[in-house]
Amino acid sequence: MNSWNSIPLVYICFSIFLSGFTFYSLVKFIYIYFVTGRKVVINHILVGTSSVIYVAGDSAAVLYYFFTNDHENARIFILIRELSVLLFMISMPYTAKQLLVLQNGLLKFNKVLFGTAIVASVVILSLSIYRPELLIGAAGENITSRMAGVIQDITPLLIIKNTMLALFIIYVIAAIFYSKIYNRILYPVTKIYVSLIIMAYFILSGLFYILFFSSSSGYVKFYFPYMSTGIAIFLLLNTFSLVDVLVDNSKKLIKIEKDLNHILYEDKDTGLQNRNSFINDLQMELLSENVLSLIFIDIDDFQNLNESFGENSGDEILKLFKGRLLEFFSSEGRLYRIGGDDFVLMLKNARSDDEVKNIAGRIISSMRNPFSISGVSHVLTVSIGIIRIPRDGHSVNSVLTNAYSAIRSAKQTKNTYRVFSEEMAELSSRRIGIVSLLRASISNDQFELFYQPVVDAEGNLVYAESLLRCTNTDPAIGGPGQFIPIMEKAGLIKDIDDMVIRKAFHDMEMRIKKRFSISINLSSNQLVNPAYSDFLYSFSVQHGIDPALITLEVIENTLIENFESGRRSILNLKEKGFKIAIDDFGKGYSSLSYLSQLPVDIVKIDMAFVQSIPGDPKNEAVAAHIMNLAHSLDLKVVAEGFEKREQVEFFRNIGCDNFQGYYFSRPLPLNELLKKYFT
Repeated sequence: MNSWNSIPLVYICFSIFLSGFTFYSLVKFIYIYFVTGRKVVINHILVGTSSVIYVAGDSAAVLYYFFTNDHENARIFILIRELSVLLFMISMPYTAKQLLVLQNGLLKFNKVLFGTAIVASVVILSLSIYRPELLIGAAGENITSRMAGVIQDITPLLIIKNTMLALFIIYVIAAIFYSKIYNRILYPVTKIYVSLIIMAYFILSGLFYILFFSSSSGYVKFYFPYMSTGIAIFLLLNTFSLVDVLVDNSKKLIKIEKDLNHILYEDKDTGLQNRNSFINDLQMELLSENVLSLIFIDIDDFQNLNESFGENSGDEILKLFKGRLLEFFSSEGRLYRIGGDDFVLMLKNARSDDEVKNIAGRIISSMRNPFSISGVSHVLTVSIGIIRIPRDGHSVNSVLTNAYSAIRSAKQTKNTYRVFSEEMAELSSRRIGIVSLLRASISNDQFELFYQPVVDAEGNLVYAESLLRCTNTDPAIGGPGQFIPIMEKAGLIKDIDDMVIRKAFHDMEMRIKKRFSISINLSSNQLVNPAYSDFLYSFSVQHGIDPALITLEVIENTLIENFESGRRSILNLKEKGFKIAIDDFGKGYSSLSYLSQLPVDIVKIDMAFVQSIPGDPKNEAVAAHIMNLAHSLDLKVVAEGFEKREQVEFFRNIGCDNFQGYYFSRPLPLNELLKKYFT
């Protein structure tokens, strides 16, 4: 056995240390890959595997010779060491592909290099297995005296292999440099970049010593594991680089998580916590069985505001609305936005019903000051539903269902609050049942148009108002005064509008022809839709109907609430040739000043005046005033709701143009109307 002094102790100790270090690094890379599954770790595994084989082969050769004095078999480990570099060479193009965004020519060049590395490795491996001396030279007499445990004979194949490895490393260095300039780096690569430069230094300096400082016997003496040291430094920096990659990924994941939380739990328009956040918090409160009060806030007629002034103005109003609620009520609890114009104030502590009502009343009062957007003042009102947990619900669904029942009850009058009660739930359940019946009736076409005559002072037919009737005999549906408001709230009014237009135009084309004109009630959705006038006109042309034979009735309150958009829409309809009537005129009294600004043809006096006349001096005076005002503007006046002769006489005496009501005729099916007036 050789003496320990025949091999430098530093070489043996350092080799063992480097072997342990590289093996630990490889195990760590493999573990990280199985934990994270990230492909970027694969190139670290390839480099780590090559490093372990190289360093372990170097150490094994020295130790094997030391303990056995068998130089021939020790050369097997030298061969394994040198062949391990081939795996390192193959990993270089793969590393570039994983770390960089390679495009066009550079991508093709990288593929060529990858193929070249594989082919060259197969050739060198085949030659080395066939004749090992081509790579590591012939066996010498004393490995330790010449330090042949590090490098054997200098052979052309050895120089070619190391030169190719150096060139591949230089290529990756250049590719990273180029990619950094053009910001095409997928992962943090600074430490890999430095490690490649260091590795290139060790390989090139090794080649330099081989070519210019080899001994006369053909060997280079290194008194410590020179290449193994370079590989270890390279691997150490790669380990740090992998940590950088994982930290970078972790930061990205944290940012993604924060972004997702913003998306999932924060309302992007107002910055408040959203419906998902509210439901999560509500579930926690329900599980804790705390006594809790919730104030659900719904802005009245917000959709009309959006349609009249645009969604941008609507968004700005929502922000101001949120700001006002936070300014006055943030101390009371947490505010959420759970829908378009729906908010919830979750009160902090258990409150009595009177305390909660007081807060709800203050919220309503806080809306008295208008919201100013682009110089336009908007006065908002809110409808509020009050829920107390666990009294009014033991689950998220029951709480929300009961809250909306309370809000619907408040919206019957608007600008008020309602505390939930079981009667509301029953009413809501009945309403849901009616909506289902109405949907089925629409699908089964269980609607028809009746026509109520509008006559002159002598009782002659002037035109007829089309009125929708449901032929479904289920008593829950009720009359038009019941089911039409339910349809509006259920979002079915557009289907009804389309049905009325289709049926009315069909009757005009096929049965009425030009014997008399008709009127059609225009919903608020139609009124604010600028495209609807074009649709009506094209539909009338399609059916061969003169638009002048169609009067479109607009409800006064709807028109005032959407005055500007309504005025533009009415003007467009007038230009198409349709006549316009304002229905329920005088109901709000405030609309008189707007009358001169609207391009209308007919004013229909609300039946409340007719039914209180004669006998109510104030209403008699108002009716006469409306009559004089309308005539001064060259408008026709229709009074509706006549049931008695004295009512007819009064309005005839003050100059009313046309009359409508049960006194003259109830709404009739079209065939009965035609029979009454045209036979």
